[in-house]
Amino acid sequence: MEFSISQAYGHVYKIVNSNLSITSGMEKLIDYCRNHVESSVWNEIQMLDFEDDGLNLKNWLQNNIMTEPPTGEICSLWFGLFDGIYDGCEVCSLYLSGTSYKHDEKDNKVLYLSDDRYSCPRVLRDMSIILKSNGGAVTEIGEYVLYLGYACLVIKNIFKTLDGNILKNLSKPCEIVVGFDSGDYILVDKIDI
Repeated sequence: MEFSISQAYGHVYKIVNSNLSITSGMEKLIDYCRNHVESSVWNEIQMLDFEDDGLNLKNWLQNNIMTEPPTGEICSLWFGLFDGIYDGCEVCSLYLSGTSYKHDEKDNKVLYLSDDRYSCPRVLRDMSIILKSNGGAVTEIGEYVLYLGYACLVIKNIFKTLDGNILKNLSKPCEIVVGFDSGDYILVDKIDI
């Protein structure tokens, strides 16, 4: 089956918005990759502990928001995916910023960048190492579908369980957006507390 970015985006979007757990959503995303490219890599990635890593990311996010609370001018929290260097390896990483614009508006103005805004989640790091060591079609489909899908699933899950008092300073509604710095993104939630 031929890989298409637009079809992959549609599939990731559907999974992210189907209210699955992180692990169940990742199983469906891994199956999507498996159906496009045969590889034992998918079994290796499926063995990662998606839920435990989600707890670590929740602690990171809470620490950021409690230590350096975003102001009421923030209309969108952006969780950006990018390739960073961790222990000498290029791996997918995540950062948090806040903007005064909605996700679909131009002229973005970043107003929120906490000191601890960068995170290298264990799952993204391990997936990166596994995928980059294989190359070719495995890397192409995996880096798109699994990075975007995992980040969206875990961030969406975090905001379902986050104490609303932590977010009291945000403007209402505030969008939660996850995506690649250089491309596609998904609006995963709106906070209207």
